[in-house]
Amino acid sequence: MNKPSRIAVAIALWALLAVAGWAAQDAVLKTGDGVELRAQVTAATKPGGKGLVLLHMLGRQSDDWRAFADAAAARGYTSVAVDLRGHGKSTATASGRALAWWQFSDADFRAAVKDARAAYEHLLVQRGVDKEKIAVVGASIGANLALNFAAAENGKVAAAVLLSPGANYKGVDTTLVVKGYAGPLLIYAAPGDGYSFRSSQALAEAATAAELRKFPGSAHGTRAFEADAKYIGQILDWLDSKL
Repeated sequence: MNKPSRIAVAIALWALLAVAGWAAQDAVLKTGDGVELRAQVTAATKPGGKGLVLLHMLGRQSDDWRAFADAAAARGYTSVAVDLRGHGKSTATASGRALAWWQFSDADFRAAVKDARAAYEHLLVQRGVDKEKIAVVGASIGANLALNFAAAENGKVAAAVLLSPGANYKGVDTTLVVKGYAGPLLIYAAPGDGYSFRSSQALAEAATAAELRKFPGSAHGTRAFEADAKYIGQILDWLDSKL
């Protein structure tokens, strides 16, 4: 095979991999308090310069974001989806101490904000990502962590999306920090998901610039994507308008 043919084959294979959603790469991140996190980094498959930090629900893992990350990549987003401490493959500190979320105290859950920070820092060194175009998206307790992270970053997070947040999940409070985040905020919750929906209404009222939308029935967090994938497109449409 001559050189032009090899190049053509390589380009075709790259395109096939991107379309098939195989662009995700495993990564190991280290938090400021010494936790080793496993993450999936999905590179944008078109220019855009946008970045996403993706934070999953309690007891879940980064794979929950697979369809979302693939759809985002096609729109020019590079994403970092982490296994939060004590979840998935993020089960130890750098010194070897075991971590399991079901054994966590409220303080342990609050410390997971550092996991979002580690993902954000990893995004900053990804090729083509503009630090002014980074958003955070979280589901359930990941939504609470997302808001706490966005509020703590003093304007560095360009937009935040909360899927089924709560006023307080496992000690991770949102009511005290919502006014500390002045950027655009999108909140989704289902009327049948009572606690989350009431919490979301209160957060939307207290926030500086929030929009509250409804998931169907009692769908919670990323499970709403299983009910109807249209929500992935709607969220990305909103992010496109803000970044």
